[in-house]
Amino acid sequence: MKTKYVLPLACLALSLALGAFACSDNGEEEVDDVGVDTDSPPEDAAPAEDAPSGPFPAVVSPSLWSQIDAEDDPLEDHRPAEVDCPADAIKTEVLDGDSSYAVDMENCNYLAVSQPSLTDIEEGDTLRARIWHFTLTPPPGEDSAEAHAAILFNGQIAWESTVEIPADGQLLSPEWEAEQDYPVGTDVVFHLHNHGDNQWNFIELSRIRN
Repeated sequence: MKTKYVLPLACLALSLALGAFACSDNGEEEVDDVGVDTDSPPEDAAPAEDAPSGPFPAVVSPSLWSQIDAEDDPLEDHRPAEVDCPADAIKTEVLDGDSSYAVDMENCNYLAVSQPSLTDIEEGDTLRARIWHFTLTPPPGEDSAEAHAAILFNGQIAWESTVEIPADGQLLSPEWEAEQDYPVGTDVVFHLHNHGDNQWNFIELSRIRN
């Protein structure tokens, strides 16, 4: 079962925190601490730690994502003929206490990254993601565009959402039930593409055992 919905900014409660220390794709240690502006989540997030605290184990880590080639991309049909997503378009940054995987889509025309899952998931477990995007603007000379974000397990879409551009900053905070068991080490892919001057932050994917 797939559920797609967005919580407005007024309802945000960033209750879980991810690690505040990570490495960038070029192997250099990198942590950026981002202040709050009108597009940012409220200042009520828990302190950053190496992984989320409490009963909800992290499925992924912001420091473990790595870009994948076309032959390993389960959504290759979405992929442009030439992918241009340099290391300096990607960083790990602290967003109001939460460590996140940040992508500057003005300088990255397509993102497909993967990592092995960090915890067992059983059929029926609730999975929760938090993905923040700042204000989304269309490319120069265009009035509108569309963004597409997806999370996949073993090449199958578990969750996806499209966002019409232009759009104000908001948190995508879906929850859905796992349709099968996924042992530790399952391949998890985060897919993202859009057009224009945009930044996205993948904050959390965690398991809530029912």
